[in-house]
Amino acid sequence: MRTKDGARAWQVLRRLPAYRQAWRRRVPQPGLPERAPFAVRLQTAADLAAARFSLHAWEDPFAEEGPASPFWSVAPMLPAAVGPRAAPIDGAAVADGLSVAGLRLIDGSLVLKLECGGAALQLSIEPGSGFGPGDGVLAQHDLLADPRAFLALLRDARALAVGKPPRRGGGRGTRNC
Repeated sequence: MRTKDGARAWQVLRRLPAYRQAWRRRVPQPGLPERAPFAVRLQTAADLAAARFSLHAWEDPFAEEGPASPFWSVAPMLPAAVGPRAAPIDGAAVADGLSVAGLRLIDGSLVLKLECGGAALQLSIEPGSGFGPGDGVLAQHDLLADPRAFLALLRDARALAVGKPPRRGGGRGTRNC
């Protein structure tokens, strides 16, 4: 799912009567907070039913102010690691319009969602990883394993850094993947 497509898909999904009814019928279970420099929800047993809509967790379709994109289970995720060698996620990044949210899945892995200017990117962090003081996130990818997926994720990361979704189509000397 491309950056812009995820936001567009969420706009459609949140208006579907089937999703709205399913969201109202869910049994909310409190997600326990996790220590991190941003909000981290815990996936609950009730959230597993949201997989029917290709989501990792329920997202309120009625919220006026909410994410541009939910935690998609069908979105490609860039593998990442937490550590002190990366620039920390702090107030400066948020002041620049970057929104950071996490979802700790039942299996222990962490999905980190970055949003800025309608662009979104999900990172997958291995189970057992947590944030300490001053820790940041390093993205990892084996370029040669799947070059097309890497380039798509790179475009999404660039769009996130610039604060706007990537333009459709290629420029001179490029071709769409």
